[in-house]
Amino acid sequence: EEQRDDVAETVEAFATQFPDLAADEALLVMTHGTPHPSNAFYAVIQDRLNKLERGNIHVYSVEGMPMLEHVIPILKEEGVKRVTLMPMMMVAGDHANNDMAGDEEDSWKSVFAASGHFDAVETQIAGLGRIGDVQKIYVQHTADVME
Repeated sequence: EEQRDDVAETVEAFATQFPDLAADEALLVMTHGTPHPSNAFYAVIQDRLNKLERGNIHVYSVEGMPMLEHVIPILKEEGVKRVTLMPMMMVAGDHANNDMAGDEEDSWKSVFAASGHFDAVETQIAGLGRIGDVQKIYVQHTADVME
């Protein structure tokens, strides 16, 4: 009960990198995902993102739920025409650079562009580890463990 809400703190730090969104824009946050039941925790992350009240922000996973295929119909219902894809991973590595933002026809950037529904697809590639406020959370946790 008296523990910090690490998810809220991390999401708030992550949000310092978010673009401002118009009504017809959405931010898609790519997470890793897992077939393990702990994947359900992404619903908590989605909840904390919703509480930021920063517009249409949706979590999707590379290897878990929700998948991008689940999010696309929601975007269409919301009238989204422009999307920004952004990883929520400590390091923006292979998944961010290739699966999400690659130039191959099966990358998510290419899938959105080819769909004919979205006018623009942007990508932001930076890992959480590059965000100063996320670094502070790690340092504080390390200090707490050392005490």
